Amino acid sequence: MAHYDFIIVGSGPSGRAAAIQAGKLKRKVLVVDRNDRLGGVSVHTGTIPSKTLRE
Repeated sequence: MAHYDFIIVGSGPSGRAAAIQAGKLKRKVLVVDRNDRLGGVSVHTGTIPSKTLRE
C-alpha cells in the first residue's frame, strides 16, 4: 500500500495549486479526480476564460 503526505480530491485550480505547493515542499502527493484528465471542469467543458478574452 502506498503512503502519501497529501491526498487531494479534484484537479481544478485549487487542487492543482495545492499539489504544486506540496510538491515544492517535497511532500508525496496523490491527486484524485473523477475525470481522466487534470484541470477541472472549467478547463475542459465549463467556462470561457473571460480574462483571456479581455486581454
